[in-house]
Amino acid sequence: MNRSCVLLSKTKGLYNKSAKPINAILEKNKGQNRQNAVGCSYTNLASAAERNSLMQQIHHCQTKRKHKDLELVISSYAFRLCVRNHHSCSKEHRNCWNCGRDTSPETELFFCDCGMVQKPANDLTYFDLMQLPAGFDIDLKLLSEVYKETQKKLHPDKFSNKSEEECKFAVEQSSLLNKAYNTLQKPLSRALYLLELKGLTIEEDLNFDDPEFLMEILSINEQISSAECSEDLNKLEAGTNKTIDEISKKLSQLFKANNYEGAKFATIRLRYYTTIQERIAELKRSKLG
Repeated sequence: MNRSCVLLSKTKGLYNKSAKPINAILEKNKGQNRQNAVGCSYTNLASAAERNSLMQQIHHCQTKRKHKDLELVISSYAFRLCVRNHHSCSKEHRNCWNCGRDTSPETELFFCDCGMVQKPANDLTYFDLMQLPAGFDIDLKLLSEVYKETQKKLHPDKFSNKSEEECKFAVEQSSLLNKAYNTLQKPLSRALYLLELKGLTIEEDLNFDDPEFLMEILSINEQISSAECSEDLNKLEAGTNKTIDEISKKLSQLFKANNYEGAKFATIRLRYYTTIQERIAELKRSKLG
């Protein structure tokens, strides 16, 4: 049984048994606290950054006495490791559906050397697809070049005389490429995606408990509502853009330091200011129209 299958088996056990997995982990690590026990159980399966993130989540659950959430945190963590390991194994061997040869995960993601468009590599990250290192700071010029060049090759006109299967794969590849490009192009969606890769999500209806920040946002929205001319909106837009740049720089530092909890809260702030930015742009368009 290969490693991914072993992980899958272990993960199913975590999901199929309620509190038993945690008790079992703790039993095997007597003399250590909950955090160290869980951390040691997965030391060989995750990076130090991911273990630190897990420890922070566990500490939060302990502080709030949310024992049920603690079980979910551990189960979810193990599941993500399992899926990632399975993907890393599967993406090493992608055979061309036409010629049958083992294609290169770097140079033949979209087309095999035999000329045939390939099935979408849904097991890869958007960074892999766009040939970029995973991180908040990316080469936007390279992102655009890869996107445009690949989309040209996937254009429907190039498949007008191809088989139905080739056309299907081309459409699916084009759709996946669009999702990757649109996600990585903007700071907010890129930050959200990086957090998602680490198992952290930000709900749309999340209540952000920072009265001072919320008052700041309220004040800006009131200024937008009372703006009387384009000049007023331009000033507000300049201030908003400056703040977004500052938050983006902070996010860059946080992601480089593997501080994902800090990045999560910075991303929430970025989302508020991005909404303001979009509102101002919409008002400017309507006034010009």
